[in-house]
Amino acid sequence: MADTVELTAVQWRRLLPWYNRAHHLPSLPRQPTSSLAVSDSAAAEAEERYLRSDPSLVVVDDLFTGETLEALREFAARATVWFDTKPGYVGAYLASGWGTELMAQITDEIRARFPRIICQHQLIEAWAYKYDPTLAAGIETHADEAAVNLNVWITPTEASLAPENAGLSVYTVKPPKSWTPNDYNGPQGKAKVERLLAAHGYENVTVEFKQNRALLFDSHLFHVSGSGLPGFKDGLKNRRINLTFLFGLKGEPCRAG
Repeated sequence: MADTVELTAVQWRRLLPWYNRAHHLPSLPRQPTSSLAVSDSAAAEAEERYLRSDPSLVVVDDLFTGETLEALREFAARATVWFDTKPGYVGAYLASGWGTELMAQITDEIRARFPRIICQHQLIEAWAYKYDPTLAAGIETHADEAAVNLNVWITPTEASLAPENAGLSVYTVKPPKSWTPNDYNGPQGKAKVERLLAAHGYENVTVEFKQNRALLFDSHLFHVSGSGLPGFKDGLKNRRINLTFLFGLKGEPCRAG
């Protein structure tokens, strides 16, 4: 993955008709009933915990209904929309195929369930990442250019050979205001990020991997995916997949109600 391979003319002609094309884009329509399984009372309690917590973070289990979860998993397995290639994982975004009716419904219901967290923030991006089952490391430590991050895993818990290693760690530190996006979300700033986290003792909240578990947190907090070692079981539907929704802009205040 670290090397660049130059294709021959023959290889390129063979690849061209298939490269970055959504040859199969199944329907992912709105659900006739609520797409979220979390109850109003559970959502209200989760909001209270988020607003009282420092850092701003809350775990919500059983986010989706069974029907919604299955629809998302089928789409992830069948849709040829995974155009973004990274070391050890592939990604798909709203514009590359995940901008479906069901994703719009989920976004609306997240806003309705967590009004004091999402506030007036608009959805600025959403994506899905699918990992190699033998991945040795997840996405490196970074902060996102948004106000609120919602991350949810859709892969069965039993697919992971070590759920405690396959989750997400959120540090209690944010980038200084003087830092640029390249400083906190790029290879150029890796050493700076390490020094900052070390100065704070790498203090973090680590959330274990579990299917249908959502993590809502301040998107500008540094966070890092778990290594996942020793990996996941074989099989297409056992690949570790997370959905991420980014709401609002960094530093944008909440104006709930």
